[in-house]
Amino acid sequence: MVNYFEVERLFLQYTGLEEADARNWCEVLASCCDEILMREKKGAESQLGESILNQLAAANAWYRYLLICEDSDSENPRGVQKMQMLDVSIQYGEPKSHLEQAEKLRKELAASAAPYLSDTGFVFHGM
Repeated sequence: MVNYFEVERLFLQYTGLEEADARNWCEVLASCCDEILMREKKGAESQLGESILNQLAAANAWYRYLLICEDSDSENPRGVQKMQMLDVSIQYGEPKSHLEQAEKLRKELAASAAPYLSDTGFVFHGM
């Protein structure tokens, strides 16, 4: 189960935004949470799975945040340069590759979350 408040907390860490700014992004956060909830496998609940799904929803929200803000002036031009999963450790870096970092994090978390998500991809099988 995705926890909106945990997703919001992680999103604020990824973006470097202040808590007051989160209300401006609540619709993006909610849609990212909903996307994960719709794909979550039934009966695959675990504390580890919940943590990974929360991180994936937050990473998706961060990616969308960067896409939306890409051409505008950002209040916080620094992005996450390094992040560890278990011992939460975030290091901020230069803005040159925010979108690349967000995409990389999304891919890594999507791979980690695969056991907890149903496959919604469409596949054509020949006869």
